[in-house]
Amino acid sequence: MSLITVPGNTISLLGGHGLTVPVPLVHTIELLRCEIAGTGHHCDDATGHRLINAPVLALVREPDNEYDEDAIAVHLTNRKVGYIPRRHNTVLARLLDAGKCLHARVISVLDPDDGPWLDAEIAVEMEG
Repeated sequence: MSLITVPGNTISLLGGHGLTVPVPLVHTIELLRCEIAGTGHHCDDATGHRLINAPVLALVREPDNEYDEDAIAVHLTNRKVGYIPRRHNTVLARLLDAGKCLHARVISVLDPDDGPWLDAEIAVEMEG
């Protein structure tokens, strides 16, 4: 076996008998696109405007949540802005519980000044 070093990654090449198989680099895998649920309870106009320019959102498990044991909160710099919708959170909760690295990326945000609710779409991603 030989190693190739790429900045930030080491790739192992398995070889023998004329066959070389590269071990893949770490890639980001998009698991889901959905809206952020509950923004009406957790966001104000200022948070909505900050969300528009947010590069990455943290996903935080809330296993003791009284309404949903699979709850996953969406955080913008230590402030909860909402949740992954319940209909999408079971598998994501298991992945987080297993120690997988998940985060969310903002896809779109309707203008926070257009109404009382913040309509934000995110992509949930896993480092592969």
